[in-house]
Amino acid sequence: SAASDLAGEWDQWLAGHSVEDKAAAAGATPTPDKPATVASAATAPSGIYDMWLDDDLPLGASANNTSRNAEVWLTAEQLEIPVGDRVLEQAFGDFHEQNISGGIVPRVIPQDAQLEVWLRVDPLHVPDAVMLQLDTPQGARQFAWGQAEALGRGAFDTQHKQRVGDLPPAGQWTKFVLDSAALDLAPGTTVDSLKLAQFGGICQWDGLAVRGSAAADQDPRHSLEAWLAYAKGKNIPVIPKPVADALKTPTEDPADSDGLQFQIRTQYLKHIARRVPAQLARARADAQRSRLAVARLADSIPGTMIYGELPQPRQAFVMLRGEYDQPGEAVMPGTPDCLPPLWKATQAGEDQAVAEPAPRATRLDLAQWLVRDDQPLTARVTVNRFWQQVFGLGLVETSGDFGAQGSPPTHPQLLDWLAHDFQQDWDVRRLMRQLVTTAAFKQSAQVAADDLAKDPHNQWLARGPRIRLAAEQIRDAALASSGLINLQMGGKPFRSYQPTGIWEPVGYGNSNTRYYLRDQGSDIYRRSLYSFVKRTAPPPFMSNFDAPNREQVCTRRERSNTPLQALQLMNDTQHVEAARALAQQVMQHTNSTAGRIDNMFRTVLARYPDTLEHAQLATALAQFQERYAADAESAQQLIHVGQSLPTQTLAADELAAYTLLANLILNLDETITRN
Repeated sequence: SAASDLAGEWDQWLAGHSVEDKAAAAGATPTPDKPATVASAATAPSGIYDMWLDDDLPLGASANNTSRNAEVWLTAEQLEIPVGDRVLEQAFGDFHEQNISGGIVPRVIPQDAQLEVWLRVDPLHVPDAVMLQLDTPQGARQFAWGQAEALGRGAFDTQHKQRVGDLPPAGQWTKFVLDSAALDLAPGTTVDSLKLAQFGGICQWDGLAVRGSAAADQDPRHSLEAWLAYAKGKNIPVIPKPVADALKTPTEDPADSDGLQFQIRTQYLKHIARRVPAQLARARADAQRSRLAVARLADSIPGTMIYGELPQPRQAFVMLRGEYDQPGEAVMPGTPDCLPPLWKATQAGEDQAVAEPAPRATRLDLAQWLVRDDQPLTARVTVNRFWQQVFGLGLVETSGDFGAQGSPPTHPQLLDWLAHDFQQDWDVRRLMRQLVTTAAFKQSAQVAADDLAKDPHNQWLARGPRIRLAAEQIRDAALASSGLINLQMGGKPFRSYQPTGIWEPVGYGNSNTRYYLRDQGSDIYRRSLYSFVKRTAPPPFMSNFDAPNREQVCTRRERSNTPLQALQLMNDTQHVEAARALAQQVMQHTNSTAGRIDNMFRTVLARYPDTLEHAQLATALAQFQERYAADAESAQQLIHVGQSLPTQTLAADELAAYTLLANLILNLDETITRN
């Protein structure tokens, strides 16, 4: 709609102004021997500044790269922006090249050209090298920074393959300028495509532009005749197809030539001409802002796969003896005879109990059937899952199998009552309140040896539940206790600390998950619910604590107890960093040693230590203090684990000692176990 309105405004302006008006608006004076035209009205502008890449891909351009990583645009909310509103980010663990080609606006080298570009390399993932390449009819021009040989493009030691210098300082924007001698391109040369390449790491590009003293003689953006010559034989995007066809294959057919020429001039003014009347320039800028707003809106909306019904559903059959090429009796979607049948979806207010069965049930019928009053299976399975979550074991132990192969319920009448009660309003909060306020849940988890021998899994609820926390809960509890946790809701998954060499052996060559590039900032402290899970190589911390790899459905996690779990809790980067943050927080708010021990213990376990526990912690702290007072280097190494920086107001040896004390408390059995 906006584009149509703009086109209408331009067409009205063209139709309502004389040639002299158009020439005057463009800054030229018509002469008797050479009448001014829309194309040639403007004299050579003094000072050229053309932006080639900023905020979005050039209008009508196409982009592809050497991996499955699509281009990513960052906004000012994510990163400082040197030019415009967005920057282009590239990330990969190997060679990565983004190729941007085409576009409706030609990229032309002016006189006395200077190419400028803003570049930033990530401080955490520094590339080995980066490269900018211009593809032109005169050949490619390649400019590299860093270890150019890593790019695999041969030696950068010629006029057209230059190593400009070292990588810019990490973490800050640097503007590079390449003069006309470095470019070695004649004025008027068009750049067919741009390539932004790197080897490993993360970098951001912005504000790729060209400056010049004046337009070249054959600049398509300065002369309609030059644009017509440039467009011949090319598929010009964006513009209407009849105009594009006429530009690609000019004809001398006089039929409707005036109308076609008018459309060509209109498109030239809309998109190509560098010097246009002020109102058209404003309209161009408005159109660009509108396109950018649409792109940002589209990027902000997460996409997901959805199901859709086929216009003509496939017929299903009973396969004789299970052989795929031996169809037997035709069957329709339905339910087992032991359960209520599906029925046809009816209008609101109709009596569904007497509705006729549908000729073929749909997914909507199934959805309505799942929560129907006469269908108890959904409520029974749901309350059993919540019971399992609270007590560690479901009333039906096989929570994923309520059929003949599953375990019978230990308390069938209780399961019936809970399911019927839950079905009245489907209120999960009310159900959870019922479960955690029962006498069964509130009783002590202590157990006598005889009771443990008779009922090791506590199926008969003779004691309160005692369950090791799930992997996500252990990590989140440590972050919450330390104050590092980021409670942001929703958004894309994050990639936190992980040892090297886990993704690479199982990643495909051009896969976007071949290399693990850790996130930074507050994102890595988000709740574990939002962690990025590669199914063939899930996060090791989660796997060590029995989290499923999501390759198949898991309704009940097993709980193991291995030495590797203790080793990880003591040495994992996230846990050590959380321990240091907790120690730092306690030390800044409490002065006495006894008070610091009490506050640290209570922060993690919600109770004060008893006399014996306090004495043991004080003894351990004294040992840690003695150790780090004699080894300042080890103290510095410990307090600098993780991306967050330690405070400078606390002595390093004291902070290191309290970090180990916090790490000890975070490793207690009581910390990782729900008693």
